[in-house]
Amino acid sequence: MNSLRAIVISLVLLPAVGACQTQAVGATAHSQTASPRAEIETLMDRWDIQVWREGRYDLVPDCLNERYVRHEQTGVRAGDRIVTREEYTAEIRQLRTLPNLTFEVHERSIVGDRVWTRFTMTWTDGQTGEPRSRTGLQEYRIENGKLAETWVLLSPNESHWPEMTTD
Repeated sequence: MNSLRAIVISLVLLPAVGACQTQAVGATAHSQTASPRAEIETLMDRWDIQVWREGRYDLVPDCLNERYVRHEQTGVRAGDRIVTREEYTAEIRQLRTLPNLTFEVHERSIVGDRVWTRFTMTWTDGQTGEPRSRTGLQEYRIENGKLAETWVLLSPNESHWPEMTTD
């Protein structure tokens, strides 16, 4: 429980740190075509929107290093493991078979080569037709412009962030 509390506290403080970094990067990036932060934003948009939401599996090699390390505290695949691009593409494909699956990133914070996201997955239970949800926190490490490592903490099924409304 203390580690979850530390992650939540970090996520609360990171936007302020990220705002300071944005000013510093913006001040020196005038001579470059794109700042490292802008490149990471583009990568994360491609990953979150095009790969996860839209199922653009052809973009996985553009987003993931050949050696992608996943650290998962909860869920079916809890533990540390290395996955290939092909293996992870298959996992995403399988998850995206859930009826009416959606992904929403509520917040994203970028500091150096690290990205933190707070997200929600929603879907329809295939047997009961009931809506389902699960929230999570994820930290990514970027290497050579691609995702190299991630730490994932999923909340139990039917979890909601405080700002989410339930009917």
